[in-house]
Amino acid sequence: MSAGYLRTVLVTGGTRGIGRAIALALGGPGRAVYVTHANPASPGVQETLERLRALGTDHCEAQCWRAEDSAAAEDRVKAIVESQGRLDVVVNNAGVTRDGLSVRMSDEDFRDVLDADLFSVFCVTRAAARPMLKARSGRIINVSSVVAFTGNPGQANYCAAKAGIVGLTRALALEYAPRGVTVNAVAPGFIDTDMTRAIPEKAAEALKARIPLGRMGTPDEAAAAVAFLASDAAAYVTGQTIHVNGGLYSWPCPGSVPQTFPVAARRDSSRCAALRLAVLRLAVLLPCPVRISGLRAARATRPAQPYGPRDPSGRIRGRSAPP
Repeated sequence: MSAGYLRTVLVTGGTRGIGRAIALALGGPGRAVYVTHANPASPGVQETLERLRALGTDHCEAQCWRAEDSAAAEDRVKAIVESQGRLDVVVNNAGVTRDGLSVRMSDEDFRDVLDADLFSVFCVTRAAARPMLKARSGRIINVSSVVAFTGNPGQANYCAAKAGIVGLTRALALEYAPRGVTVNAVAPGFIDTDMTRAIPEKAAEALKARIPLGRMGTPDEAAAAVAFLASDAAAYVTGQTIHVNGGLYSWPCPGSVPQTFPVAARRDSSRCAALRLAVLRLAVLLPCPVRISGLRAARATRPAQPYGPRDPSGRIRGRSAPP
């Protein structure tokens, strides 16, 4: 990595919401930022470029191509490397949703989400890894989601894709670490974006009640975690997932249930905690089967010792020492 700053950055799905916040967090003087979008008529393209230029970004460019198109990913990444001479950071943020109950979900809706949200990460990472591994330097950051860990009704396809990103991140981190390339993930919770603003007010309030911090996150807060992983300060961090969810994923661990939850929910959590404590105490009090079986085996193989009174040296009295 260049000392103190990022030289060339590629952010897929980087023209609105969390993707735009990430692009802006990684922009600035001495940096080249490329953002992708799948919709040629995306209204956020020009605004994103203007804000990047306002930050003093040396070069900023928006490209229209689908991240799950492996041929396009190879060509575009190759062109970026030829233009800038390097590729320092890749943020895989592109994705779509096709929500619906699993029993009613079509094959196309399931495959479309897996292609756009998971296969795209593989395609772009594979293309970017080659120049990074050759340079023995690079940061790859994948955007997952809190639902990869909690699940969410009506989002079987999205949850599967985002959980797959976490597993893919860990596998690639092990593959690329010997060459100095780190691979990490960020799992945002409910973030205040265009998608969440479309939620009805009552549903939004119920959603906030589930979050221990009592509010939705901002795109800048999610982008800050990405900026850290992309920085030199995170050079020793790889294969990890940073959660940015206001404590949502920690529920219902003991002590983490917000007071805004119904009394029954808090009581259930307390009962779970008491049950876990009782199991731990029982495990301590009961003898360990492995230890007992090992002891019995040792006794079975140990030669029998004659019984009788022994002198201070341990020999049976009346017997002479062995020759």
